[in-house]
Amino acid sequence: MRLRYYPDMQLRLILWLALLAVFALFVAQNAQVVEVRFLIWRFAMSQAVLLFFVLAAGFGAGWIMHAWIAWRRVRGPARSDDIDLHAGG
Repeated sequence: MRLRYYPDMQLRLILWLALLAVFALFVAQNAQVVEVRFLIWRFAMSQAVLLFFVLAAGFGAGWIMHAWIAWRRVRGPARSDDIDLHAGG
């Protein structure tokens, strides 16, 4: 089996290596330990790890909101007969 060469593969490799280099630089510059306090919990972690968790939480929240908005568009506008306010009588 012969591997195919795609012209954009080299560009993708260069972009991934550049992104990896930026990530390594980011981690090296944010390696100090910070203390996080939330309500009654207290823990210490690397600032780079904390920023990664905040970024992941933001992406997750954005993805959930996008999915909810797409679901609302597919479902259509809310109708007044969706909710029976006079049930149980």
